[in-house]
Amino acid sequence: MLYPRYRWTVGTTQLDSGSDPVPGAGLSFSLAADLFVAVDSVVASFGAAKSNPASLGDVVRLELGYKDSGPFELVFTGRVTSIDASLTTTTVTAHGATDLLARLHLSLNYDSRTAGAIVSDLAGQAGVPVATAKDGIDLPTFAVRRHRSAYEHVRALADLCGFDLYADPTGALVFAPFQGGRATHVMQYGAQILAFELEERRPRAGRVEVWGESPGQADNQLAWAWLSRDFRPLLGKAGDDDPLRLLERPVVRTGAAAQAAADAALARLKRQTRQGQVRTLGRPEVRLGDAIELRGLPQSDANGKYQVRAVRHNLDKRRGFTTTVRFQGG
Repeated sequence: MLYPRYRWTVGTTQLDSGSDPVPGAGLSFSLAADLFVAVDSVVASFGAAKSNPASLGDVVRLELGYKDSGPFELVFTGRVTSIDASLTTTTVTAHGATDLLARLHLSLNYDSRTAGAIVSDLAGQAGVPVATAKDGIDLPTFAVRRHRSAYEHVRALADLCGFDLYADPTGALVFAPFQGGRATHVMQYGAQILAFELEERRPRAGRVEVWGESPGQADNQLAWAWLSRDFRPLLGKAGDDDPLRLLERPVVRTGAAAQAAADAALARLKRQTRQGQVRTLGRPEVRLGDAIELRGLPQSDANGKYQVRAVRHNLDKRRGFTTTVRFQGG
């Protein structure tokens, strides 16, 4: 028999299910993290207590696990952003580290930097630690403008390079390509899998062309040219099938960068043709940046390895502890 456990640390206060029941004990916890959603979040519900279980801005850590099954697994680090109280319950919402990037607006110009260096600098200005920031594409120039958040600029760089962008459970930023996954978690039909869905769609495009900035830099990548008869030096192509997707990327100013952006865009399109979700008994060790391997499903062609694109952990006293993983082709 599995007995789920939680440890909720907010500010200097800690609630551990091992000391439950106590006044104000946790009633439910829900964590949502998604590669395609700007900010991950936790919503926690508590029983009535004499004082609020948190204050706005408090640092939050949520750990989940099972009794007598090893140590807790850290699943979230963030800050309290809202508190809703009633006569019987208090609900606390906390947002992850990328919320700081989403709330930062500033104007900067970068010259001769890699995409990873720009991401690291913007994260530092937002006060977000960086776990990994791979170099990505070399950018002769990149402008950050305050009408868009720092997160939107960082997200654009991730899309350009074909990288994933997310905060890990410690609250540190990851800017890196998916290369098989930090870890692969096996999910077996008839053992852990409670529900399963798979969607297969034709690709939105079979080939990609990326056009960069006006190619005066065919001779010098720092040159600026407004009129040109030949843009081919800044054309990147990937794929052979129809339909064609044309992408204009003014920040791209070399042929190599255009080709890298085209390859990244086509790879993203291919991964998105096969998506689904699986719900299992609680698996707190599964997180963004990982892969899952499905085994034993009646639809044999659905078995295999996939990239984790979203994770939702739900723990409450009525329904127990479950994990829902949205995945896409790895």
